[in-house]
Amino acid sequence: MIMKRIMEQIPQLEVWARIVAGYMTGIKEIYKKNNVKKKKHIGNAPQVHKNVLIDYLKALKIQKGDILIVHSSLRPLKCFGMAPTEIIEELLKLVGDEGTLVMPAFCKYNEHIKGKFAEESVTEFVYNVQESPAWTGVISDTFWRREDVIRSRYPDNPLAATGSCAREIFMQEAQGDLAHGRYSSWKFCSDKHAKVLFLGIPAFNSITEIHLAEDLLDDRWPVKGWFKECHYKIIDNEKVYNKTTRIRKQFWSRYLTEYRCSYELRKQGLLKEECVETVPISFIPDLKKLEEYVTQKAIDGDLLIFKIPRKYYKNEQI
Repeated sequence: MIMKRIMEQIPQLEVWARIVAGYMTGIKEIYKKNNVKKKKHIGNAPQVHKNVLIDYLKALKIQKGDILIVHSSLRPLKCFGMAPTEIIEELLKLVGDEGTLVMPAFCKYNEHIKGKFAEESVTEFVYNVQESPAWTGVISDTFWRREDVIRSRYPDNPLAATGSCAREIFMQEAQGDLAHGRYSSWKFCSDKHAKVLFLGIPAFNSITEIHLAEDLLDDRWPVKGWFKECHYKIIDNEKVYNKTTRIRKQFWSRYLTEYRCSYELRKQGLLKEECVETVPISFIPDLKKLEEYVTQKAIDGDLLIFKIPRKYYKNEQI
């Protein structure tokens, strides 16, 4: 907790830690082992009645008709004694038949599995809309496989959705080449003032939505060489086609300042972070307000979730 507070106030410390860890394999292995121990400990937490979680979610004022994006991790939620299917059903009750439930259904391609991220990728990755497993947790992997759920055909950071807006969410994404750009399903959700829920995971390192700003600004993003191309073969039932997208280069991840970012969002009232019976639960009440705030901060010269050295900036202003 103390280190978290320090990093919130001194983002350069988080950047330094990332860069050092990137060069020291031993530190990575120690971190992985400690992380495994933590996860095992979390999974063995004392049992709590599921109504504690359900009542808390109701208190967040998620309403019928809302678009709700849910990021999740099942292990910390085991203390409530609920199976993934039961958690999904409770979330569907919150938004009702007139609402839309959305979850990330990201794939891991070979480049990710091997821990190698070529900055000038020439590999053609295969994304099978109906078969590629999601690495975004057991709950989301269970969710996108439901018969009533539609999964995005866009290969980078795909979403899955069911409900009144499920088809509309994905209607324009084929026109774009950025996962969170103007035609993306993420942008659609933001424009509709979606709410975002983080169940069992800390928001600070799980807010995919924060990257709306860099993709929406695109060539007005102030850092040079930000994107790389990725090439995909997309299999969608009987249809097979190719697509080239742009994503942020992995190099820039060393300059992430996630602690400071979540701190600033909390200060602005755009993010709520709490623990319910030791389980981390976070909430963004209006994604559009978050998008506008983060984008404006970038236009003003503060990238918020990145602390990029000035030598990498473009000469021109945004």
